[in-house]
Amino acid sequence: SGDVIVSFDGKEVKDEHDLPQIVASTKPGKRVTVVVIRDGKEEKIPVSIAEMEPEAGLRRAGGPDLSKGLGLTVQNITPEIARHMDVENQQGVLVSAVESGSPAGDAGFREGDIIRAINRVSVEDAKEFETQIKKVKEDKTILFLVERGEGRVFLAVKNR
Repeated sequence: SGDVIVSFDGKEVKDEHDLPQIVASTKPGKRVTVVVIRDGKEEKIPVSIAEMEPEAGLRRAGGPDLSKGLGLTVQNITPEIARHMDVENQQGVLVSAVESGSPAGDAGFREGDIIRAINRVSVEDAKEFETQIKKVKEDKTILFLVERGEGRVFLAVKNR
């Protein structure tokens, strides 16, 4: 098994939802210390924060052309992300942000979810994700097959 991150830049990481928010609030170029538990021992690792490159596969799902938006940001599952998340299958998209109070937020989406299918159609990547979302008419419900940790759940979102 891998390292467990217990603190980032002096801020305690209590669960898997804390880390993305803490990292996102850290300015690029800053050097921070990450404290991990590795093989039962606490270890401090210096890390430099870099700006995420635009071609890293981020796509905003929603926006004016997608029926006022789902409030969901997804990205392709790169080999690095798959390795980091300990998933073998790169098919699908990773939920990298969920807007609170949005249709996706209200439906129960969480950062770190992996969307494997939309309306029972497999989704390979972010481009296909957008294509499938655009096919859904306004006021219709979209059914997502979501992988979360070891399990899978279905989440339904009304396309507004």
